[in-house]
Amino acid sequence: MLRTILSVSALAAVASAHQNFHQFCVNGESPGCRYPVPPSNSPVKDIQSNDIVCNVGGTRLPSGVETIAASEGDEITVGWDVSSHPGPITLTQTECVGNQARTSFGKGVAWRAPSAHRAS
Repeated sequence: MLRTILSVSALAAVASAHQNFHQFCVNGESPGCRYPVPPSNSPVKDIQSNDIVCNVGGTRLPSGVETIAASEGDEITVGWDVSSHPGPITLTQTECVGNQARTSFGKGVAWRAPSAHRAS
């Protein structure tokens, strides 16, 4: 019984975990422009929805948001905020050609894990 309670408690903690993405660099340089921060950092409840890509409401870009060019082989570093609800982070990426990043929200594209992913 105690083992079941501990397992359920651990799963509940992971299920409610979430992080805020707050910065990134390409080849060690900050792009110095605005990038979209989803209006919600709540856990996504429907993994079949568009919310799985940019979180709840994250597919509506605010004005002034820019896209950043990165080429194959560039090192992209992301920063996550300090969170009171820590848990596992799933990081995936997909290719966007030209200005497609402004209008494509991940439907029908191949998502994959980065070739090198390390937490620090």
